[in-house]
Amino acid sequence: MQYVIEDLNPTKKKITVTVPADETEAAVSTAVAAFRDTAQLKGFRKGKTPAAIIEKRFHDEVYNKAMTDLLDAHFKEILKPDGFEPISRIEINLNDSALERGKDFSYSLSFEVLPEFEIPDYEGLAVEQEEAVVTDEEIDAVLDQERENTAVNDPVLEDRRAEDGDFVVVEFRTFDEQGKAMPEFVGDKLQLTLGKTQILPDLETLIKSLKVKEETTGQVTFPRDFFNPELAGRTLGMRVKLHGIYKRTLPALDDAFAQKAGDFPTLEALREYMRSAYLRRRGEKNAEAAQSKLLKKLLPRTDFPLPESLVADNVEQIVDSIKGTLKKIGNTVADIGKSEEDLRERARSEAELRVRAHVFLLSVARKKGLTLSSTEFDTRLIHMAWRNGLDFKTVKEYCTRNNLFSTLRDSFLADKGMEEIYSRAAVTMLPPAPKEEVTGLSEYNVFAPPASTEPEKESRDTPEHAASAGPEAADPYAAGPEAEDPYVPDADAREATDRAPAGEEEKSPGTT
Repeated sequence: MQYVIEDLNPTKKKITVTVPADETEAAVSTAVAAFRDTAQLKGFRKGKTPAAIIEKRFHDEVYNKAMTDLLDAHFKEILKPDGFEPISRIEINLNDSALERGKDFSYSLSFEVLPEFEIPDYEGLAVEQEEAVVTDEEIDAVLDQERENTAVNDPVLEDRRAEDGDFVVVEFRTFDEQGKAMPEFVGDKLQLTLGKTQILPDLETLIKSLKVKEETTGQVTFPRDFFNPELAGRTLGMRVKLHGIYKRTLPALDDAFAQKAGDFPTLEALREYMRSAYLRRRGEKNAEAAQSKLLKKLLPRTDFPLPESLVADNVEQIVDSIKGTLKKIGNTVADIGKSEEDLRERARSEAELRVRAHVFLLSVARKKGLTLSSTEFDTRLIHMAWRNGLDFKTVKEYCTRNNLFSTLRDSFLADKGMEEIYSRAAVTMLPPAPKEEVTGLSEYNVFAPPASTEPEKESRDTPEHAASAGPEAADPYAAGPEAEDPYVPDADAREATDRAPAGEEEKSPGTT
């Protein structure tokens, strides 16, 4: 076997391989022998079928195995000694030729590698980091929310109209300015609590005018910035029927509540567990914010070409994420006045920023000689699954089916590159910035179990996304305001997401 290496560009290699006739002969003969050992054809004892019959009977399987064995052997012979570490899929071109016994054969393979560039000095780089603090008010807010989630709804038996604090079940129908029904904007058995700004004021007013089983019709004005552009700024007719009024009975906040929540002996034990867990997770988040600041300082000091396939993959990830976000609220790309090509154009700068961060950190890891053991790989995969609310076993099976392990390994090595930079930084701890209001700890909810369902391809939280997008810490702006975050969906989709409530209210035109 002989090969020639070409540099197609600073990040892409092409290797043309020529396989001599004696090597193709040996590869086919070995594959035939492997099938002969296990094949059992009528009229022949197992392992005794003539080679010629095996080759003819299992021709496609034999030659596929011979080809696979050749490629595997060549990859080991070419990539390792020459120090090539592909960061993209390896593309194989058979040059319109087929493997034949006893004949010369040639093919080419191409892949992308890390660009060569000088890594700036990061020893002692200064950065500020907020201390992790969890207040009693935040713990209380989480406990109150969990009480809401486990509340019992008792029907109101008295003959009265709905009022603030009531949990109600309603249905509505929408009509345009000419009184024509708009069947795409209806709600059946919409559940909500009145007085908590979960729906538009005009719609809530209509509901409060009703007793159970009554219905009414009125005008509802949608704000100009409403998430659905088809309804924004319009005043439409709505017919509302009230199916039920319920009073929510919250469980007492006591030791029994703690025991039911997670086998904690006392309420105080639950609170201490929550505080410890939230402190750890908030500390991790604050550390990631500091790491993002370090990256923002270092990236402008570098200049290197980007592997185009990684950029293209990330563009598609961002577009798929936006489409998935829109689908969840019943919209399409066309509904926000865009085309998929528009989204790709807008996504490119974000994709380039992702890839630049990933390439930089992976380069740091490799030049420092950082490695990843199989145990550490699994540990990081478990952590990734947990962070995304996914079941570890499901994630691992998904990665196996989709051949994501090499991509994930690079992603985890990039994580280690970020940790290397952070470990050598001069970190100044600051007290947390004061908050105008108690925000709670919903992003760290200890009551929420991880999902065990198959990751959806369109979700940005699939293992595939996590692998291709690079490590979370590699996000240069992940710690900053959402308006600056290049990882969030397109602004139009983000606005729609921000305004859409969860659950059955997602498609309701009267919700905000």
